[in-house]
Amino acid sequence: MDRKQQYKHHFQNTEELREGRRQQELAIRKDSRSRLLDAKRVRLEDGEEVEGISIEQVQHASQQIQREPSCRKSQLKLLRTAFAQGSLYTDQFLSTENALQCLVGILTGRDADLQLEAAWCLTNLSAGIHDHALKMAKAVAPYLITYLSGSNPALQDQCAWALGNIAGDGPECRDLLLAQGVIQPLMNLLKSPAPAVIQSVGFALSNMVRGPDARIRELVDAGILPLLAAHLTYNPDTLAATGEVAWVITSITASGKYDAAIMSVGLVDKLVTLLVLLAQHQVNNSQVVTPVLRTLGNVCSGPDEWSIQACQNDQLLPALGQFLKSEHRHIRKECLWVLSNMTGVASVCQSVFSTGLLQRVIQLLGDTFDIKKEAGFCLCNIACQGTEYCDHLLQLGALAEMTALLKSSDLDTVLLALGFSEMILRMTQKGCVQFEEFGGVSHLESLEYHSNDMIRNQASDLLEKYFWNESEDVEADNHETVEEYPPWRMQAQQNTS
Repeated sequence: MDRKQQYKHHFQNTEELREGRRQQELAIRKDSRSRLLDAKRVRLEDGEEVEGISIEQVQHASQQIQREPSCRKSQLKLLRTAFAQGSLYTDQFLSTENALQCLVGILTGRDADLQLEAAWCLTNLSAGIHDHALKMAKAVAPYLITYLSGSNPALQDQCAWALGNIAGDGPECRDLLLAQGVIQPLMNLLKSPAPAVIQSVGFALSNMVRGPDARIRELVDAGILPLLAAHLTYNPDTLAATGEVAWVITSITASGKYDAAIMSVGLVDKLVTLLVLLAQHQVNNSQVVTPVLRTLGNVCSGPDEWSIQACQNDQLLPALGQFLKSEHRHIRKECLWVLSNMTGVASVCQSVFSTGLLQRVIQLLGDTFDIKKEAGFCLCNIACQGTEYCDHLLQLGALAEMTALLKSSDLDTVLLALGFSEMILRMTQKGCVQFEEFGGVSHLESLEYHSNDMIRNQASDLLEKYFWNESEDVEADNHETVEEYPPWRMQAQQNTS
């Protein structure tokens, strides 16, 4: 019998939990990832102010770069700052006759300083609304792609950033970039010795693999994974680049379709080693910790042997314990995502018990809503492993917090709590007593009137099977109804008498 079917309970088995969890979280996490990356779409110098530039100044500068070559540098700096203020300033520039053509001409000129300023302007222009990005994709992107293969790292950095903004706009712009041949030059730059270039290339690639239209298979077949994996190393000076690269790998691993490629580059060991070092030195660096944790969680939602392989590094679980204490909520959440996927394997559950991680996971059931839900998935996977695990969860007090989740307004959370409760009631001797002590029966009775059919039926099933074992016995002299208690309730009553 398949190990995962051995402890199949009334609702779902471990495999179903993990697969459903992968699909459920994919869209949510991609949306969250988009919000994290959006802040990087506009590029500014450190300490640069984005307020105080008027529309009239933009109009004047748009004309001056065409008329007065001697003042171009100062005017370009003003324009790139203005474009960061919003689409009104971009609209003003693009409506100025020949302004964009002049900017492209400066980009393709011979003055390296002006080239860089022009590319910076184009970066912030591309961060605008769809019409702006689409115009950049059609009129400017071919030149940007050309300079990716140049010899100026600063210009490569800026052009890659601009292309990342264009790619982040949506599938129409991404298709144009693909048709223009953007992928191979970006992949070539993953070999660059300049961390800033790697960071911008990672940003561009992460946007190229966004959305359901992403052509990830083409990238994997072209050999991108070895180039990306080479940057999964700990270096305090290149962590920003590592974080960007990790986002690309996150998207590739989310689909679960590239097992052979993942295995060939030793991705599991690289991720684990990096996380251990991050826990020691950069535990709250969310820009790199978040995508690395998410990637490991994606990988561990695949074949069981990868979770087993990850735990062969005995420093991983203590490292995850450090991340569970992070001051950043999303780091705690991503760490629980890793654990909830790894705990689909019995040997990993044993390791979680022995390191004391489980106590911290149970504590997080009292955290914010999304953290509670992540912790609940983890505990359900552990409970699926059988009686020994359910007994241990009961001893550590998991049932009290999970019972409270039955009151949640979120349907998935209620179903999660019902599944956990069913396993505890079925596989432990003291589960029924404790469940009633924690108000579980009253919660189930309330759920019998729930608008959702599945919740309503599952609540009724649990009540009928474990709590409504009653019969009526009419006594000869007073005809009073006598309740026949199940064995566990009879024992509890005797102990209180």
